Amino acid sequence: MRKGRSEDTVKEQRSNEIKVGITVIVGVILLLLGFSIFKEWTLTGGNSRYAFRFPSSAGLQVGDPVSINGVKSGKVVDVALDGGEGVLVHAELEEGTVIAQGAYPTIQMLELMGGKKIEIRQGGGAPHDPSVELIGGVDPDIAGAFAVLGTLQTKVDTLATKAGTLLDNANAIVGDAEMVAAIKESVGHLRVISSDMRTLLGTNRDEINEIATTLARVSRRTDTLLAELSPRLDRGLGSAERLAGRADTLLGDVQSLVGEIRNSRGLLHTVLHDTTFVRRFDNTLLRVDSVLNIIMDGQLKIRLRL
Repeated sequence: MRKGRSEDTVKEQRSNEIKVGITVIVGVILLLLGFSIFKEWTLTGGNSRYAFRFPSSAGLQVGDPVSINGVKSGKVVDVALDGGEGVLVHAELEEGTVIAQGAYPTIQMLELMGGKKIEIRQGGGAPHDPSVELIGGVDPDIAGAFAVLGTLQTKVDTLATKAGTLLDNANAIVGDAEMVAAIKESVGHLRVISSDMRTLLGTNRDEINEIATTLARVSRRTDTLLAELSPRLDRGLGSAERLAGRADTLLGDVQSLVGEIRNSRGLLHTVLHDTTFVRRFDNTLLRVDSVLNIIMDGQLKIRLRL
């Protein structure tokens, strides 16, 4: 009897252990499902969710803090690639926190040795619409500084190589005996020319001074002559202007006379425009010319009786 009861007790204990194990497993599964489903929920329910777009994440992770003008105001809840247009970051800000229009977010270093944060430089004006993305930038960190130093080192190496090439060329020029001799010869010629110029100036100094004095005297006389002739020139220009005016008046009178001749019916108009009168006048002139020729030849004799 005791043996049968002990077997039942063992079976009952195993059954209870299995039930407890199944209960624990189901509870853990339910806890994981609830955490995965409701992980975005918050106890306060008043947090504001904002979207930020950056060219890169720069190591930003979920849970990193978000600060506004240096004051911690929220945390990052999501970091994801958004096609080829950079990284889209979502952050939740504490209840009552408002971002104004014109705000500019940047990803900055949280600590010297690591960690990132979003620092928002607050703007001015009306509150920003949370449904509209804020475009931000990334401040350079130590890794970026080392990258800049690496680029700078490459440029320094290139500059050093070019400087070495330049020094080699300079050394080649200086080491060329013919070039050095030519330079020395040119310097010698310049010295000779300079010496000759000094000698020439020293020898002709009096003549140069005299020429300069003469030029100054001529300049003064020219100024005096121009001052004296200025009134005469003014009067001559005035006379020329008056003469030009009279000439214009005379031309006007001539034009008027020509117009009157064309429009009138006087003798002059008849002489100029009547062809019959012109032919008769021409015949008369021819007869007068014939009579004059007879008189000049002595063929006409005039007898006068008293």
